[in-house]
Amino acid sequence: MINPAPALCRLFALMLCSLPIAAVADPATGETCDEPVIMLVYGEIHDREAFAAYASALAQSGLYDKHGGHYLAISPILEVLEGDPPAGRGMVVSQFPCAAAARAFWHDPAYEAITPLRAGNSEFEVTLLPALAAP
Repeated sequence: MINPAPALCRLFALMLCSLPIAAVADPATGETCDEPVIMLVYGEIHDREAFAAYASALAQSGLYDKHGGHYLAISPILEVLEGDPPAGRGMVVSQFPCAAAARAFWHDPAYEAITPLRAGNSEFEVTLLPALAAP
């Protein structure tokens, strides 16, 4: 007699994977986490050697994974198509599942403990933008 259990388990797993992911609401704010955002970090590093400690600590922290974020693009600039960007300026583009997740990353005590490592050796502007749906 053939045991149908393994095949049924695989079928059930496939069905679960095909279900849409439910939006998660932040209990504190009631904000639903179903609209992805882009975090755009634009800035200048004045002392790359000193800044390396910050970059290393952030990479090792696991904070992006913890908050559902991931990098989309990181400087250096590949090519300038228009304009004359200042030397030393660069950007980091990352995506988070929603603004609440991006804010949770930015205000995470573990991240706030890392940020002093970039004080005095860099300047940044950090903004959140709504992510557009893929075509």
